[in-house]
Amino acid sequence: MRYVILVISTTVLVASGCRDSGTSSPPIEADLALVGVDVLDVSEGRLLENRTILILGTRISAMGSRDSLSVPSGTARLDGVDGKVVTPGLIDAHIHLRDADTTALLDYLAAGVTTAREMNGRPFLLEWRDRIDAGELIGPTLRVAAPTLANFSSPREGYPTPESRSEANAVVSSFRATGYDWIKVYSFLGSDPFLGVMEEANRLAVPVAGHVPIEAGLRVTMSSGIGSIEHLTEYVSSSLLPESRDLDEEDFRSVFGAGEVNWAAVDSLVDATVAAGTWNVPTLVWFDRNLPVPMAEAAWADPGLRTQGETNRREIVRRLHSAGALLAVGTDSDAGGDLPASAFHDEMAALVEAGLRPLDVIRLATVGGAALLGMLDDVGTLSAGKRADLLILPCNPLDDLGCVRRSEAVVARGRLVTRPSGSGMH
Repeated sequence: MRYVILVISTTVLVASGCRDSGTSSPPIEADLALVGVDVLDVSEGRLLENRTILILGTRISAMGSRDSLSVPSGTARLDGVDGKVVTPGLIDAHIHLRDADTTALLDYLAAGVTTAREMNGRPFLLEWRDRIDAGELIGPTLRVAAPTLANFSSPREGYPTPESRSEANAVVSSFRATGYDWIKVYSFLGSDPFLGVMEEANRLAVPVAGHVPIEAGLRVTMSSGIGSIEHLTEYVSSSLLPESRDLDEEDFRSVFGAGEVNWAAVDSLVDATVAAGTWNVPTLVWFDRNLPVPMAEAAWADPGLRTQGETNRREIVRRLHSAGALLAVGTDSDAGGDLPASAFHDEMAALVEAGLRPLDVIRLATVGGAALLGMLDDVGTLSAGKRADLLILPCNPLDDLGCVRRSEAVVARGRLVTRPSGSGMH
């Protein structure tokens, strides 16, 4: 469902024209005030009750208890938020906007996603990124990965497929000079070119993410310093028991995580993941719903194998999280495709199914994504000086994670984004 979005500049809200009494602190300049809200301290896992948040431009100018923080005269004040719960905006670490128009950006905001990483970029998305940063376009803050290296559709779509280290060096250098924030690698990149990608990327300090190149394998990929692995690729396929490995050659069931798994082998990979400090973005729901490759069609149609795949993927996530591995939340949603922006909430629910607590999931969706993207100074938590990206919820998400799905308003870069009355956002 595509949401109809009404965007309200803070300058057109009715100004309060008054200052809270009972405080001796000097007023702090602000365009918008949220008064009487409960703020979720994601790091500590607790609610800070009856707070005031002052927003100036795109930033939080101050945050404190209602009694200690005054609201400057003339500041726009959002009414009806007393007792509501405010959380940091969500971060989707894996999206695709390649076939989208700008209305798709509003879909992500409607889902509470205020920051996102595009994982197969195009030049027009660099323009969108910069226009959003400049306040000329309304949407989530974007980080944009370059077009995928060695994509399976490379000959048709013209994605580069470097065949040597020197070619890989040149491609990475060119993409970095163009302005891409990340380099994306795919399963079919050869081992030597992959090492060339990592060599040049490390030299230029540009992060790399993507699938595990099959020739290199999971352990080599992690030891190379890759920034994040998408979709849990190779955790199952490299740990299949012999009988499942033989069947995998026929139907490629491991693509979506099915098969009988040697869990001791998985645990060894989990330990290596923790030691390498490698991030994972599992994208559980995408694999629940989508057929990855034609080879897997027969296995995909088997409900027992599909259930086994769902169970295996969630168990890998549980083991990664329990071991302290780095995880972020991503959907692999495709604007205009089968998986909408709102799938972020389904992904959060799937992580709870994997055994994580609601607080754990919220941390991965905020602090985790911010840390992965190198943006913790700006987003992920709420405090003075950070970007004003936040959600206003009707209830406590620590008690009911589904509350995040029912957000009543989103503030993105200091701009209040609402849906018209009757659509669930006021």
